[in-house]
Order: sequence, then structure tokens, then C-alpha cells
Amino acid sequence: MARLGGFSSFWGRLGDDETGPQVLKGLNRHGVQTVHVRLISGAQSPISSILISAFGERHETMFAGRSLDPDASWLPASRIEDTSAVLVNPRWPEAAMLALQAAFDQRIPAILDGAAGPDPLPRELLELASHMVLSPAGLLHLTSSTDVSTGLGKASKWTEAPVGVTSGWDGFDWLDENGNVRNMEPLNLPLIDKLGARDVFLGTYALAVGEGKDIA
Repeated sequence: MARLGGFSSFWGRLGDDETGPQVLKGLNRHGVQTVHVRLISGAQSPISSILISAFGERHETMFAGRSLDPDASWLPASRIEDTSAVLVNPRWPEAAMLALQAAFDQRIPAILDGAAGPDPLPRELLELASHMVLSPAGLLHLTSSTDVSTGLGKASKWTEAPVGVTSGWDGFDWLDENGNVRNMEPLNLPLIDKLGARDVFLGTYALAVGEGKDIA
């Protein structure tokens, strides 16, 4: 978001270990505001290790963190009315619910990152989000379907939000207002993995939604 010229603020919690301050320093260096981040004493920060082969095969190992206080009441929900869009990750469901509810009440676009996690996506989050972007694994977990068209059709029955799925080399698929599956191919660039970095895609998507652009 920041690299594309948007103003970006990260709200979250990290441990006061070696990793937490490194994460904040990196975000600040790239222009992301981190005023609303809590470093929790004695907690361990989440961290991921990703190995990529020369052919684009990826192996990811994720540590979700330890002793991270789930309380989200300290987050300044009233500040959401000053934003153009909110992007929510459900791995901290208490904060996700707070942010989505505030965005819903203020009629602010709120994008739910529907990546697969250890727990199913809470139905309350699906109902509050204005947009939902699933990963292929997230689509499978939510709908028990690996077929994009079938899965998106099932997912759309649980939410009024536009539903899409990032599909790696196949780009991005979503249901339009008529219930038809549309596809946007990734840019034809000399890359090993064109859409594997979902965080990059999601940030770009959220910025575009905040700028009032349509999905295409």
C-alpha cells in the first residue's frame, strides 16, 4: 500500500523478543505507520520461513507466536471512520471482529483475508466483510470444494460481499454481480511465481477498493 502511494497503518501485537522490534523497524522503513502496535512482555512474535526453489516450488513453515494476549479492546476502533478501507486477517479474531464491526457501522469497505488457518473462518466475519479474498486452501476449507466456480458459488451464499480467490499462475477469479466467474490474469512478467505473494495482492486490492475502483 505504502509503495503505491497510499497511507498505511498496521494494527497488531508482537512479542517483546528480538523479532518484534525488527518487524516494526522494517515496516517503518517502508513508510508504514505502527503507532497502534503493542509489544507484549514475555510473548514470542509470529514468524514465517519460506523456501523457494528455482522452479517456484515453495515450502512455508509458520510459527503463530506464543503468549500473545487476545484482548483487542485497546485498539482505537473510532479511528476507522477516518480510513478509506480496512484489510483484516482472521488469525486474531477478536481484533478482526472489532475492526470489521467498526467498518460495517461506518460503511467503510472492509476486506477479509480468507487464507486457510488452523481454525474455520467465523461466520460473523463473513457477514461483516464488504469484500472477501480467499486462498485456494481457504476456499477448500470454507466450501469443501477445489473447483473455483463451485467453491465461489458456495461461498457467495454465506455473504453478500464480492467473493474472489487468488489462484497462483491462473491469476484472480471472482464472482461478478450476476454470479458469473470472472478471471484476471497476472501480468506477463519474467517471474517465477506471479501471484503467490498474497499479502502483496491483498494490499494492492485493498488500496484500489479504498480509492473507489471496481474489482476489475
